[in-house]
Amino acid sequence: MPVTDEPQSPPNSPPPNLPHRKPTPNSELQVYSRMKKHQEDIENRTYIEHHQDSNSNTSHPENSLEEKLLQAVQVGQDAVRAICYAVEALVRKCGKPKMLDSVKLPPPELYKHVEEIAGEELVQVLQIRNKIPRRKALSSLEENVLTILTEKGYVSKEETLFSEVDVKLVFKEVTSKFLRRRIVEGGKRSDGRYADGIRPINSRCGLLPRAHGSALFTRGETQSLAVVTLGDKQMAQRIDNLVGDDDVKRFYLQYSFPPSCVGEVGRIGAPSRREIGHGTLAERSLEPILPFGDDFPMASVCGGCLALQDAGVPLKCSIAGIAMGMVLDTEEFGGDGTPLILSDITGSEDASGDMDFKVAGNEDGITAFQMDIKVGGITLPVMRKALHQARDGRRHILGKVH
Repeated sequence: MPVTDEPQSPPNSPPPNLPHRKPTPNSELQVYSRMKKHQEDIENRTYIEHHQDSNSNTSHPENSLEEKLLQAVQVGQDAVRAICYAVEALVRKCGKPKMLDSVKLPPPELYKHVEEIAGEELVQVLQIRNKIPRRKALSSLEENVLTILTEKGYVSKEETLFSEVDVKLVFKEVTSKFLRRRIVEGGKRSDGRYADGIRPINSRCGLLPRAHGSALFTRGETQSLAVVTLGDKQMAQRIDNLVGDDDVKRFYLQYSFPPSCVGEVGRIGAPSRREIGHGTLAERSLEPILPFGDDFPMASVCGGCLALQDAGVPLKCSIAGIAMGMVLDTEEFGGDGTPLILSDITGSEDASGDMDFKVAGNEDGITAFQMDIKVGGITLPVMRKALHQARDGRRHILGKVH
């Protein structure tokens, strides 16, 4: 089907009539078997066919792996659009009005008070390059704003004009606004990097001598310690399925992110949603470069790749991961309206930005990606720019690791 950046049907048009096939006996098992066979075919294929001819990506950009990924996203978007039309039609027919009265937002005048009190100092605090001192300065400034508003009678236990929760919420939004303005107007981020800059990289293998493989990967103030344990086929993870023999998972990655990693105190129990999601993303990123079971029975992405190599696993190639961010509405801060893509974002840029787009792969292709956005949506041209900038970042990281 043709792939374009524009919708194929108007927003109010009904969804297309999809053919309905009467289910046959054991149809669910047949579908599962076909899906399982298709997955096995993919796993037994070399993860990048373009790797041997990387020059073709330069001479024919439309044939690059990034363009193929965008085409796949467009096909999925067309299918999702049809579902959205059906949901909107159901809402128009059976939906109930939204209870907007129950949503209470902070008073608009509170934003003006916070900016007047903390505006000038906030500009200086956001220029602190190191994360810990910047975080402490922001926390102190927030307490100062709350104290001044309390002394002026805006916040009190008897007659509350502004609640403490509202003050903290508005302070966070004002901080995000000032950070985005600094990036767009000044062209530099809090740590002094430009939009496409990568933090300093350092890596060390064999850190734990008694482990099969280990690596410490450092990028800026972010560190990842990856440890590899090798075992025989009997140690593979067994997974139940619907038909046939049990599936066997010979590679699995466990991602641990205790509260102490970021200087916090918290309960340690079952894996959190973050740990499960990030671990799955890193696992999918590294799995395509593993050797076949017959050839070799047998961390984040960068640290995991280094640890596997330290353990002697004959990987097909090296893999690196990078997180991309974005400021969508640059016109609000004096820009030309073009979305600003940020490479290798930090925690504050993730919290204040509009996108967290994690991309993993080698110099020429992508093994896994994950996107979180805080806006209504992004266009394919914006995603194309982010993918190309992520490719440049991966190449830079891989060059440092090598």
